[in-house]
Amino acid sequence: MSRLVLASFGGGTRSVYVGSVLYSLAKQYQVTDIDLAFFASSSYISAGYFFAGQYETMKESWLTETPTPKLFNILNYFKNRPIIDLDYLIDYILRQAKPILAERLKDIPAEIFCSLTNLRTGQVQLHSNKDPEFDYWKLLRATITLPGYTSPGGSMYLGDECMDGVIVDFREVLARLQPGDKLVVIKSQPHQLQTLPLIRVFRIFYKENYITLPRHLTIGNFYKDLLEESRQAYEEIKKNYPVLEIAPATKIISAWDTRLSRFRRIWSFAEKQLASAEWQKKITDFLNHD
Repeated sequence: MSRLVLASFGGGTRSVYVGSVLYSLAKQYQVTDIDLAFFASSSYISAGYFFAGQYETMKESWLTETPTPKLFNILNYFKNRPIIDLDYLIDYILRQAKPILAERLKDIPAEIFCSLTNLRTGQVQLHSNKDPEFDYWKLLRATITLPGYTSPGGSMYLGDECMDGVIVDFREVLARLQPGDKLVVIKSQPHQLQTLPLIRVFRIFYKENYITLPRHLTIGNFYKDLLEESRQAYEEIKKNYPVLEIAPATKIISAWDTRLSRFRRIWSFAEKQLASAEWQKKITDFLNHD
């Protein structure tokens, strides 16, 4: 039986685009029965809302609560404080103001994977909502943690110090695909498998007490290899499976932009993109593909 599989990149506040795409898929095309999904970084926020069936709450969260300077302040770096306030994002916005009903994710049919980087080994690892120890909130905090931006080090998950999973590892996606599967890929910028700005982040913030990898294996070099292998796996997927890739035509937002006007513009852009005649045909043909 054919399965619908989803893979979504993150990218800081660019994930407002991911949220709008998921919202449009659910509301315009009634695409809600996804069997297998892969998320990285901030896209896991929208994953929580989407798979809990909270489409309107997801929209309200991105457009009324998340765009605030309380989340991101570059001046905090000089005050020895986190530039990105994850406590405000998770504990107030996502658990109180517009709460994600995370307990629902344990009982849904879909299996949802989220990627983390293990700071001890340097390996990208996947965690599923089907794991007995699954904890959405701890997993979310870990996958959006960036040492030097959000905290001095990583976040603990299942006994390991972890940080942002950065990208969708298409090697893992390929390993789990079955004959007849169809894959939807959501990118928050057009060339997300060709460049990796996070490498530059660690050239700025890399310190021994942040990353416990051997000195000859920096995070930057490790991700360069992973990026290439993941790109090769994605090309193989496209040769053998139907793939619907949804992405903006140009870079639409900085990863740290929290202006309300920008969020509204991007949300509206994604809604109009998927409502256009061109995309109606693309999506309909993809969903009807045998």
